[in-house]
Amino acid sequence: MSEQKNRYEELNEIALSLQNEGKYVESEPYLLESLSVEPNNYVALHSLGVAKTFQGELPQALEYFTVLTQIYPNVGLGFSVLGKCLHDLGRLEDALVFYDQAVRLDPTQSGVYHNKACVLQTLGRHKDALLTLIQAAEINPLDTVAYEGQGILFSQFKEYERAAQVFLNLLNIDQDAPYALGRLMDSKLHICDWENFDSICAAIVQGVDQGRKVCNPLSFMALTGSVELARKCATIFGQHKFPPNLKPMNVGKKYAHHKKRIGFISGDFREHPVGYLLIGAIEKFDRQKFELTGFFTGTKDGSVIYQRYAASFDHFFNCAVKTDSEIAQLVDLLEIDVLIDLSGYTADCRLGVLSHRAAPIQMTYLGYPGTLGLPYIDYLIADENTAPPVYAASYTEKLLYLPQCYLPRDDNIKQPEKMATRAQYGLPEEGLVFCCFNHNYKITPQIFEVWIKLLQEVRESCLWLMDLNETAKKNLIAYASKSIDASRIIFAKRVPSIDEHLARYCLADLFLDTFPYNGHTTCSDALFAGLPVVTMRGESFASRVCSSMLSDLSLGGLSAVSYDGYYEIALELALNDEKRAVLREHLHQEVVIDYWSAKSKVYANDLADLINTVI
Repeated sequence: MSEQKNRYEELNEIALSLQNEGKYVESEPYLLESLSVEPNNYVALHSLGVAKTFQGELPQALEYFTVLTQIYPNVGLGFSVLGKCLHDLGRLEDALVFYDQAVRLDPTQSGVYHNKACVLQTLGRHKDALLTLIQAAEINPLDTVAYEGQGILFSQFKEYERAAQVFLNLLNIDQDAPYALGRLMDSKLHICDWENFDSICAAIVQGVDQGRKVCNPLSFMALTGSVELARKCATIFGQHKFPPNLKPMNVGKKYAHHKKRIGFISGDFREHPVGYLLIGAIEKFDRQKFELTGFFTGTKDGSVIYQRYAASFDHFFNCAVKTDSEIAQLVDLLEIDVLIDLSGYTADCRLGVLSHRAAPIQMTYLGYPGTLGLPYIDYLIADENTAPPVYAASYTEKLLYLPQCYLPRDDNIKQPEKMATRAQYGLPEEGLVFCCFNHNYKITPQIFEVWIKLLQEVRESCLWLMDLNETAKKNLIAYASKSIDASRIIFAKRVPSIDEHLARYCLADLFLDTFPYNGHTTCSDALFAGLPVVTMRGESFASRVCSSMLSDLSLGGLSAVSYDGYYEIALELALNDEKRAVLREHLHQEVVIDYWSAKSKVYANDLADLINTVI
């Protein structure tokens, strides 16, 4: 008996050593032999399940984990790994049952709470997920993952003050907690809390430059216009969160379809800026040459935009509760020639699908303005103004250039007319109205200082901003009141329709863009409505989008490369009614109107031509 015991333990040790080196296939023969010596061998059963999991063979892993819990019904870890396997298989309700059983047997298993919260979020039960993570932190006050999850959920609930406090607590526990400093800064920017902005920003930039996990790429866009640092940040995050799958599906494969099969994957086929911009081009794609499939990973909102997407794709799949592996298998089964990611590192992204190399050619476009830093994304669709060839080395993807600004527009939306009065929106009847409807997190203290200088110089002017949360509003008023009468800062509420939103742009005189993260849809809306825009450009994609639009409209002179230049352009226009009138007249000329009215059709054709060049 002693020799038998020593034998299976020796085999287990060899196998575990191999698994520690990532050699899961090589570990299997030793584990199977160990199991033949001792069929009730906990280590062998667990490790075989782990080996199958890492090889993507989840049904086989499920068998081993199921046997494990049957033989050891009082060991919580077995139910934990069984729940995770069911989770990965997309059997979410079943996974919750076993996660709960694991916690009952061993309430100290932090990972179970984390995984349970992840399942609850996928099921749309976000409050339950938050409660689960709060419970995890109560059991283990040093559980950094639980605090991170809480902070992210508070941000999703738009409770940014609470999110900031959670991330601050997290940093007090672990000053090197992955991405915590960046998330703290993001929360503070959403409420325009600029205390210690410069020092936090400097620490984040330095951390990214040193290769540390200090900030997620989307938050980083609001901190610097450096294209090389944007690449570093994206690569650090991508390698950590979305590594390539060990068994890619479509390396070197090429199909011979009569119609090229193009897949679009996004959580934004709904009321969302991406959904709003792209729908016209999807509807106008040449269906004699292309077959389009939509993979929707977001929450169905029943909106008109959602209904248009569901009707315009040749095939449309709701994939919110599907696993990355399941979606990848569906893409493979449909023999998609080109899969285009429309989310990048934004909400509801499913880059894990592309990590499987689900299609022979994979691209990213529109939803995330920059490189993803991922080896399995082959191309980034851009234009020569947003991603100039001189910066190509700072993109891990090959750049595909559209002949006009990469940002599309739905030409079903008509240009607005001035249908309202200033008084209806709380604006003064006289005086110049500066306007910026960009998100709060894009407003930095540096750009706000420029805006305050403009208000000081232009008498009886006011600044019209979005009222997105009460804390941001209070902080902006407090900041402005140090230099001007704070009543000159006026806030706009959300309005129920896109028509009304566009119409109110007609009441403003000059749109002031943010930097380093430009307005994208907002600047497009302003220009479409005939409102001149002043912007500033850097090196990064996110800091060059508005400049690209202005270039298309022969208004490149409204784009500056420094804060001083930005101020001078804006001040000259603010003080010169005639020049502003000339700009408005230009934006209403027939050639510009034709540009907008043909946008969807031209864009669909150009995008199709671009895709054809790489298939």
